[in-house]
Amino acid sequence: MKNNPLSLRYSATRKLWITIIVIAIVAAIAFAFSPRRTPVPAADKQVVKIGVILPLTGEAAHFGDAAKIGIKMFEQDVADSGFQYRIILEDNMLNPGKTATIAHKMIHADKVDVIISLASDIGMVVSPIAQREKVLHFAIATEERIADGDYNFLNATPPNKHAEKLIRELEKRKYKRPALIIQNNHMMMSVADYIRKYANESKKLNLVFNEIVNPGEKDYRLLIAKALKSKPDIIVAQLYIPEILIFAKQLREQDKNIPITTIESFGYSEDKSLFENQWYIDITVPTGDFIARYKEFSNSENTYFAEFLHVVLNVIKDNVDKSMSKEQIIENTLKYKNKNTVVGQISYDGRGILQTESSVKIIKNGMPVVIKE
Repeated sequence: MKNNPLSLRYSATRKLWITIIVIAIVAAIAFAFSPRRTPVPAADKQVVKIGVILPLTGEAAHFGDAAKIGIKMFEQDVADSGFQYRIILEDNMLNPGKTATIAHKMIHADKVDVIISLASDIGMVVSPIAQREKVLHFAIATEERIADGDYNFLNATPPNKHAEKLIRELEKRKYKRPALIIQNNHMMMSVADYIRKYANESKKLNLVFNEIVNPGEKDYRLLIAKALKSKPDIIVAQLYIPEILIFAKQLREQDKNIPITTIESFGYSEDKSLFENQWYIDITVPTGDFIARYKEFSNSENTYFAEFLHVVLNVIKDNVDKSMSKEQIIENTLKYKNKNTVVGQISYDGRGILQTESSVKIIKNGMPVVIKE
């Protein structure tokens, strides 16, 4: 005799409901006994105060604008953190004279836990103050003396990395007679010293012209005439902004074709048309993901050190997550080895100086473009 279809359907339905009820009970028990993370209300979070000294107005305001984007990205990343990160911005117009007052205000009035500064001249002002007051200081700069003392850290591509990359590129492009013009600044002078030493020891480069100029110079015409008289095959102009722009304009008045290169400055110039099709050495290249996020806030891909600010903020966060002790943060930062970041793998050496690589770029259609090796 065949089975009754209605009876079979009833039996199957009954089994299905029993199965659903059992699953629901198991899920309820698992939920009841599992650890659950409840978002911590902002009012209950421990506050970490980070003072950031930037040029928010003046000729270098574009650095500050880019840095603020890096801060916005960081604030998005830590929105659900167990700590409340409070960023206190102060404008120094990239003026060392204003910086000491700002640093003291941050330490004594704002009670910051950490100070971040931008540029070597600024870092040199903050460094002794931070060491004396025992406040952590992360400088986005290249002057190695900034890292003196336990509380100071240096965060940018070191001058020796730039110099090595510049020499390799000169040799790769078969330049043998560079004219070297150096602004009297620690980073530029460090690179120049490295090049001079290499030229003397290797005999592969013949420095046909070698001159130091002071910051703030506005008339390079006589200097350029002397340099061109030495018949260089390329001008290596180690000048910052705005001097590099003034120099380039005056160079083109005397010679429209001689190649010119530098370290970093082409990319930071507002008017890059003067450097069209010229290659140069720059800081390490941020990841594509970082640039994509950056472009959500800006129409430009020129990040102006925002990637290094992002790295520094995340180094601080990583260490604060482990301990709020200053001594422990110092120890943990020095232990950073081959950490993946938006500028690639980073490490700090025993002096507290970040170790990253340089890159080669070229100005194309007014924008820096990475030259892949």
